Amino acid sequence: AAAPKRRAGNGRTKIAIRRIEKKGARQVCFAKRRQGLFNKANELAVMCGAQVAAVTFSDGGKAFSFGHPSAEAVVDRFLAGGGALVQGAAADDDELKKLHQLHGELRTRLKEVKARKGRVVEAMAK
Repeated sequence: AAAPKRRAGNGRTKIAIRRIEKKGARQVCFAKRRQGLFNKANELAVMCGAQVAAVTFSDGGKAFSFGHPSAEAVVDRFLAGGGALVQGAAADDDELKKLHQLHGELRTRLKEVKARKGRVVEAMAK
């Protein structure tokens, strides 16, 4: 059985980096890009053993953070001049690595389940 032919598309297109005027679209974009930023920070921490902190504030002023081993520990280290982690803030690296790996696996499985759900809904609509 031959694979179905796919339509030729433009792939990912560049978008202009400017403020999104529609509030709803801006909030959706913020949520997606924030999650993408945190995913990249997690990858950097897991793959390179880096200590990473990312903090963002939404338009409404709500704070969101990601950190490895924790945002507070990394920020405290930065404010202290970049020395060793502040005592008590360091977590068990092996356990954290396992949790990050599990997190990645669960995200992959969630994407697969959502894709399967989309196919089922599409098939039911026919």
